[in-house]
Amino acid sequence: MLDRAAFGRDHFERAEATLLFVALTTGMRNAEVIGLTWSDVIIDPDDGSGRLHVCRTLQRVVDREAPLRVHTNGRVIQPRKLVVGPPKSKSGDRWIPLFPEAVDMLLAERQRQCEAGWQALPVGDLVFCTRYGRPLSDVYLGQRIERLCDLAGLERRSFYALRHTFASMLVQAGESDVSLADAIGHADSSTTKKV
Repeated sequence: MLDRAAFGRDHFERAEATLLFVALTTGMRNAEVIGLTWSDVIIDPDDGSGRLHVCRTLQRVVDREAPLRVHTNGRVIQPRKLVVGPPKSKSGDRWIPLFPEAVDMLLAERQRQCEAGWQALPVGDLVFCTRYGRPLSDVYLGQRIERLCDLAGLERRSFYALRHTFASMLVQAGESDVSLADAIGHADSSTTKKV
């Protein structure tokens, strides 16, 4: 069972920083970040280099088989369920090299989770989760990035904007359209140019 006391404020500030840094430096889609498991994080013990295997997504989708619920305010709620699926396209299944700082942050995150008695969830041994050990949601990602924008005095952006920032950084670094499309998981470079 998850030891919530060991998952204090400091842990979540560090986990949040790791989440944002990994998202910003990999260009992963929201559902790819949410679905990332520890088995997808490969670190070479000889040279300390690391890479991520993006091979699944984790999304909350409407559960059409579940009965409707009624909120206390009278609004009807359609329950949702977690679904593990493949990336958005075939080219979305890819390997992404990690910055050395990301490797260090991920190793520290794994260590904190182990020390806190982290247990793998039924949906997998997720790298990023809520303070209650549940999978993250797009709403959660949006709240985190908005809070950080507010703290930094910046105009609010969506979590998905980190993906666009990553692509812009690659363009500024002189990467070709083809390598940029490969890095962010687009099927062809014309899609990347349009976006």
